[in-house]
Amino acid sequence: SLDDTSCAHGYNDYNDGGHTINLDQHADDGKVTLSQGSGSSYSNHTMDVRLYNADYSNVFWRQRGDGVKNVYLNANTHQAININGEQRGDGAHSATINLYGSQSSAVTLLQQGGTNQSYTLSQTCVTAGGCSVTVTQGN
Repeated sequence: SLDDTSCAHGYNDYNDGGHTINLDQHADDGKVTLSQGSGSSYSNHTMDVRLYNADYSNVFWRQRGDGVKNVYLNANTHQAININGEQRGDGAHSATINLYGSQSSAVTLLQQGGTNQSYTLSQTCVTAGGCSVTVTQGN
């Protein structure tokens, strides 16, 4: 289901990792769910997500397992967008989120496990309703 954000099928397989996702989407009302997970020491994960005219879109990503976890997300919208992301397990978390638009946006980011955590958020928000950001970091 496009609304399922459990992504359980990918994490429990304990594959070798080394995953890269490059997504370039030009569409309104998109539902994007991305997952990268592994249980080995070769488990670096990279996501490069670029959304154009992504009005009313919902984006969820999850990265789990040992090693480096990097996300770069760039979204250009004219209407509302929701971004939810998780990076868990054994450190080296990095997220760069750039949101360009004139309407409300909601960003939720969770980075936990193994200490290393960093994020950069650039957000244009000029709507009277405002925008929301929730970031949780820690072990």
